[in-house]
Amino acid sequence: YTHYQTLIESAGGHLILFRKSEPNAPDRLIHWLDRVGIVICPVDCIQHEDFFMVTGYCQRTSKPCLMLQRSDITTFAQAVNLLRSGCALASSGNNEDRAAA
Repeated sequence: YTHYQTLIESAGGHLILFRKSEPNAPDRLIHWLDRVGIVICPVDCIQHEDFFMVTGYCQRTSKPCLMLQRSDITTFAQAVNLLRSGCALASSGNNEDRAAA
């Protein structure tokens, strides 16, 4: 995921990846969502339950969230550029400078 990390870092953010195979994955997903300022979620590589957890969480918390149709680097880069034009990923060092994918 080096290219994805480079894209986020060039926008002033930090990439955090969630993998379903981790132990206690649902609890860890909420934990990571709490820590990030922006969510970028490719729907072609996420399970239905996680999709609904992410969308519900972002709606409840008003956290910016982009759901991508594909997880390819081109689509991801377009999302990062869209976010860069609408809001900066960089901030004062709190959780607002992190993007999850």
